[in-house]
Amino acid sequence: MNAPAASGSPRQVRIVTYLPHVPWRWVVLMAGPWVAGMYIGACNGPAMTFTLKRFVSDPFLITVISSINILFNFMVGAVANYLSDRIWTPVGRRKPFLLAGWIGTGIMVLLIPVVTNLFVLLPILVLFQFFIDLSSPYQPLTNEVTPQPQRGRAATISTMLHMSQAMIFGAAIIGRFDDVYRLSIFGRTYVVTGELAIYWMGALALLGVILFVGLIVKERPPLKGVNHGKISPVTFFRDIFGERQWWMLYLLFLCPGLAGAWTATLMPLFVTEQLGFTKQELGLSMAIGMPVMIFIAIPIAGFLVDKFQHLRLRLFQLGILIPAIIGFCLYLYIKYVANYQISIGLWMGVGMFGALFGSWTTVSWGPLMFDYMPSSKFGTISAGFGFVNGVATFILMNVSGLWVKFYSGIFARGERTFDYSSIYIPSFISALIAAALLEFFRVQVSRGKVIPFGKLEHEAEKKRAEAEEAARA
Repeated sequence: MNAPAASGSPRQVRIVTYLPHVPWRWVVLMAGPWVAGMYIGACNGPAMTFTLKRFVSDPFLITVISSINILFNFMVGAVANYLSDRIWTPVGRRKPFLLAGWIGTGIMVLLIPVVTNLFVLLPILVLFQFFIDLSSPYQPLTNEVTPQPQRGRAATISTMLHMSQAMIFGAAIIGRFDDVYRLSIFGRTYVVTGELAIYWMGALALLGVILFVGLIVKERPPLKGVNHGKISPVTFFRDIFGERQWWMLYLLFLCPGLAGAWTATLMPLFVTEQLGFTKQELGLSMAIGMPVMIFIAIPIAGFLVDKFQHLRLRLFQLGILIPAIIGFCLYLYIKYVANYQISIGLWMGVGMFGALFGSWTTVSWGPLMFDYMPSSKFGTISAGFGFVNGVATFILMNVSGLWVKFYSGIFARGERTFDYSSIYIPSFISALIAAALLEFFRVQVSRGKVIPFGKLEHEAEKKRAEAEEAARA
């Protein structure tokens, strides 16, 4: 039985799904939860690495614990996305997962910085990652609000806001991790660490997101209704992996992670322990190039993605390959020429140069994928994304820890720290593989073997909107 059709005019609510064109203020507002989610991601990234460093020093153990999130990505996130395609509740089909996930994440992020024992921290981290991935259906919801022709610029807006957040986090927040503050409230003095402030600001951001999505966003049923068919492990895997086109999309989704997963956890330790930069300098290196990215690189990339849609795939490919080449060249210089003695200016400059090209992948990624996805399968295919990417990233993250340990044991014996820079080697090889896979995808598109569902559905959405307008007249 399909969900009931939405009643009344879309003008009666603030933000609704499945319109052929939406105000740009909706796009900006829908980017807000992305920004909050990225802040939580930063807490789950560099901040979590430093939190774990208080308890363990082995890079393999750090990557194993950090990869719990990836494990849940395909165990929890995939299931949540899949089920969100096949249910309907009074508040919609994506929102129940989002609200439950954000509430749970907020509670866990309050607890993480106050724990002083690793064995107490571990179950909290497990729940933290569980709730993060329970809120996975936000990307399908965002693309149900944003029509296909507006998704390139919508991705630009989201990326600009995300990078603004990353700039602030890098320049003004992560460097305060080790600070200690004493606050006097009603005659009593409380000790607040920078670590605690970082995590608790994430909880405050999640509170705003919960209120926004819970009260302002309204879901309407998709054009083809909601599929309430039988749910079982067999149907789950058949729906996710039963279509050749879905496999092509999984290949597309997997490519950025092939290069990025290697450096995701251990890069902060490379910067602080091998290059000798402080946490504040690490933060500044993350933030220094953001104004150029926000005001120049990202708007140009967004314009190209929307106005020249045939370039989306090529931009996506080059945005992976060029930064990998730049990073590998920097690694060779640092290791064999500079002997790990480089200035923070050089590190920041090369990083910003690579990020300029990386913005092409960042902006084109989402619009490109949803160009080839039917809206009735957003959650199902997103479940496949989470499953495939989760398995691959879980393996790569843990292999990266083993690789650093293995490489250091052979080539860096007697050194005072692990050779974290060695992660550049498998990262570069993986980027070359990703570029080759994207070339294969491009050939399949040119031969008509990958169907552009997004464009076809946009035409159907325009017809539905015209019919609704005629009925109201």
